[in-house]
Amino acid sequence: MHNLTRYQQRLIARLVESGRFANKSEVVRAGLRLLEEHERSVTQEASSKMASGAGDKTRYPLARSKQTAPKDSPGVPVEGDKRAKR
Repeated sequence: MHNLTRYQQRLIARLVESGRFANKSEVVRAGLRLLEEHERSVTQEASSKMASGAGDKTRYPLARSKQTAPKDSPGVPVEGDKRAKR
């Protein structure tokens, strides 16, 4: 896997080790399916707002610019993560 933070790599490994996913590719595909659903929803919402005259100021909460993205995600603690609260 390229260009993933250590947190993301550990999260993927934990999901595979849990048995929920057979391999890393399944984890990535599941994430992409969710992103695809989210994008479809955002697009439909934007279309509805445009049709109703509400403008085009739709926000994309999952999109982050490189300037504002944290180095590692502060999400769900991963076993072995030194920052995880015990």
